[in-house]
Amino acid sequence: MSDTKQKIKGAPETDDNNVISSGGANRKGGKKKSAIITNEAGALVSGKAEKTNKKETVTAKKTEGVALYSTKNVSWQGVGSLSKGYNIVSKEEAEKWQTRNHVRPATPEEVAAAYGK
Repeated sequence: MSDTKQKIKGAPETDDNNVISSGGANRKGGKKKSAIITNEAGALVSGKAEKTNKKETVTAKKTEGVALYSTKNVSWQGVGSLSKGYNIVSKEEAEKWQTRNHVRPATPEEVAAAYGK
């Protein structure tokens, strides 16, 4: 390390391009992931605030499916599970579930009425 690049206590560290960065970014093992990222609109935002919730993604996919009514809670390995009442499942799952005698298709009006809409 040259005399001009001697580390001064309390001074921010710099990388090879003389860019000031946090001390954690220059430690061994690679760069630390930044807490600030750019979102789709190009704005700088907190990385934690922009994380997508996996449950929301799964729920959004299921709403593009078929409404079924089950008279009991059931689980079927390789197909999924249904709760007693109304359930939204994919078209492929709906075909399999309708082979069971405790499951029937539900109309959109029926589901809306059950949830008070």
